[in-house]
Formats: sequence, structure tokens, C-alpha cells
Amino acid sequence: MESLKDQLLELKERLGKIAQGLGLEAKKEKLQELEAESARPDFWNDTRHAQNVMRQAGSIREEIETVDKTEKEIEDALSVAVETDLASEVKETIRQVEKVIDKLEVLTFLSLLNEYQELLLKF
Repeated sequence: MESLKDQLLELKERLGKIAQGLGLEAKKEKLQELEAESARPDFWNDTRHAQNVMRQAGSIREEIETVDKTEKEIEDALSVAVETDLASEVKETIRQVEKVIDKLEVLTFLSLLNEYQELLLKF
């Protein structure tokens, strides 16, 4: 049977692949651009564009926060994984993190599929 620490390390690795697959570093830069754009004084002159920018920024922010929060939960659980009196809490964290990672993997797949479709439409 896999130790709790091993399970957490595996989850951490999966989360790293998800962050890479979602292109989170590029999305962080994009979020900064969108936030800078939304800070312009004339931003709300074009309401439709402004709403699109805010929607995009919110979506990117949510992805980043979800990955960051999940990463912190894994790190916190790793720091106490060897303590036998906290084993049930660590197991519960593993179950919760697995659910989040499963959802993020689907999101990553759909994101990559969408990018692929966009590439095909360019030809």
C-alpha cells in the first residue's frame, strides 16, 4: 500500500502537469495585462469589451487560485503526513485534492482540445 506521503507526492506531480498543461505562467501574464487594461480610465466606454475582459480575467484568476490553493493543501498535508495522529485528516485531504485534480485534468483536456480546434480552423 502506498504511503500517505507517496500519494501526496503523486498528487503534487499531477498538479504540476496540470499547471503546465493549462499554461498557468502565460495566463498569469495575461491576467496582469487584463488587469492593467481594466485600470484604464476609458475602460468602461466600450461596455461589451469591458465585460469580456472582466469575464476573461475572472476565469483566469479562478484557475490560478484553484491550482495555488490545491498546491498549498498538498504542501500542508505533506508537512504532517508522517504524524500518525493526523492520518485521518491527511487521508481526507488526499480525497478532496484528488477530486479537484480530477476536475482540473478534465479542464486541461478541454482547454487543449479547444486550442487544437482553433488551430485547425486557421487552416
